[in-house]
Amino acid sequence: MVGRTLAQPVVAMEDPVYSIGRQLFSHLGCRLVPLPLDPFRGVDLDRWAETLAAARPGLVYLISSYQNPTGYSYSSAELERLLELCGRAWIRGRVRCRAAPRRDG
Repeated sequence: MVGRTLAQPVVAMEDPVYSIGRQLFSHLGCRLVPLPLDPFRGVDLDRWAETLAAARPGLVYLISSYQNPTGYSYSSAELERLLELCGRAWIRGRVRCRAAPRRDG
């Protein structure tokens, strides 16, 4: 339902990402913007910042804990920075955690 109501039909999402999520937004006609995720090195938030600023997506689709298919879990610091980046790009963020985030340190 969210995908159908986007004023800006652009969705930024992790790459790789859960295949059904990708298929859903693609089927709805959204332009997909990849945000590279390396489960061994983490996320390059500076690169993501550039991508978000340029694409100005209407939605950022992320799996914050035990990301599918990589199993990556974002740290609290990464989640805070992501919300800051989304705010700069005028994307309204909401964090919903089902599992405890990875502890820093």
